[in-house]
Amino acid sequence: MRSSTRRIGLALLGGLAVGLFAAPAAASAATDPGPQAGATTAGVVKPLAGPYVNVINKKSNRCLDRKSEDGGIDGARVQQYHCTGSDDQDWTFVLVGADNYRVVNRATTKCLTAVLTKAVVWTCGSDFSQQWKPVLLTNVPEPYFKFVNRASGKCLDVIGGSTQDRAFLQEHPCNGTDAQAFRMQ
Repeated sequence: MRSSTRRIGLALLGGLAVGLFAAPAAASAATDPGPQAGATTAGVVKPLAGPYVNVINKKSNRCLDRKSEDGGIDGARVQQYHCTGSDDQDWTFVLVGADNYRVVNRATTKCLTAVLTKAVVWTCGSDFSQQWKPVLLTNVPEPYFKFVNRASGKCLDVIGGSTQDRAFLQEHPCNGTDAQAFRMQ
């Protein structure tokens, strides 16, 4: 239910709104069977219907993109692609606690998930492999983040630091490179 969520605005660097996030209002909401977006059921937070943002890599200036050729199946790869405005590139963030978020794709309503080091979309659940902690990078003048996977402690990363369309993403040891820096727009 909408009453079981609170919206948190994240503002950085002179009031630049980076995105809005949703969080459970109380632990008791975990038993709320309501079907509305943002509700929690058995500890699983359902994504809000927006707001959606593009997640853009610093090195390539390309958007995080669910590979549409893989269809809406569990295990569809996540790649970078020039920003087109498609639902495959729209993501929303749902707070699950301790500064960790589920990153949910608009086109599939599936979560960004680390599976055997690959970044894929998968039906949202309670697994830590679907939880990401956005960490503000302080060594850059703009608001960029690294996304640290809760299960592995590794960062979301463009494979090989590629700047090309269709380069896949993975989880990789955090190394401070621009291949692991992302902004939200």
